[in-house]
Amino acid sequence: RDYRRDYSPDGSYTIAEDRDVEGKVGLDGKLAVAPTLTLDVTANTDFAQVEADQQMVNLSRFPLFFPEKRPFFLEASGNFSFGQSEQALAFYSRRIGLGGGGAPIPIEAGLRMSGRLGAERIGLLAVRTGCARQDGVATGACEDAVDVVARVKHDVLSRGYVGGIVTGQGGPGVRGTRLTAGADYELPFLVGGQNLVFAGYAMGTQDSGSASWRSAGRFFVDFPNDWSDDFLGISWVQSGFDPALGFVRQDGVWRHTGRFAWSPRPRW
Repeated sequence: RDYRRDYSPDGSYTIAEDRDVEGKVGLDGKLAVAPTLTLDVTANTDFAQVEADQQMVNLSRFPLFFPEKRPFFLEASGNFSFGQSEQALAFYSRRIGLGGGGAPIPIEAGLRMSGRLGAERIGLLAVRTGCARQDGVATGACEDAVDVVARVKHDVLSRGYVGGIVTGQGGPGVRGTRLTAGADYELPFLVGGQNLVFAGYAMGTQDSGSASWRSAGRFFVDFPNDWSDDFLGISWVQSGFDPALGFVRQDGVWRHTGRFAWSPRPRW
């Protein structure tokens, strides 16, 4: 119920009760599509009980990375990971349900299917965002969009994979359609009883109003062993790279990284 103050000419007031009662009904469901594949649905989702973010002061010119805390996006989040954490990500779930200036946007409905089918690890996510409304009138932040993420990994060798991802955002509340697509791999080998890993990813993004693609990627080789731990990699983020559902800390950069460590273990 709502309460209001009724003021009299002398400045005094009385508190009156508004008899209008507002309610909200939500839905969460889980269905086992297959023994190793799960379908989750949500409607009129309420994240009021989610732990608030720790307040931080940003004194740099780069955006801050906040971890996801909403249960619907946390579960099976590993199936959707693509890119380099806190640097360049094709999918960053905090972009869903958050408008400009950090204003919350209501999630009207969502669907997530995740799990494994044979040698494939699958992740599919679709979310419909809307507008905060009161008495049928839009108030506060409004997006009115559909966000879609599709991710797949195919097992290769004994511990490796090759995979791909596609994300998109469209709807009446956004200008055109924004697409992001990428491919990645991780190939671990045993060479003389030692681990040798080749891994990398490349992705590009495009707006429907622009014909040009902007790209980002990273390739590296790792030798993570006891007596010698070596790493050599290269990464880039093209200027203007901004996936609709992703995270970019800094664009227009090339990075070359390397580390060589030798740790012998004498017998005496």
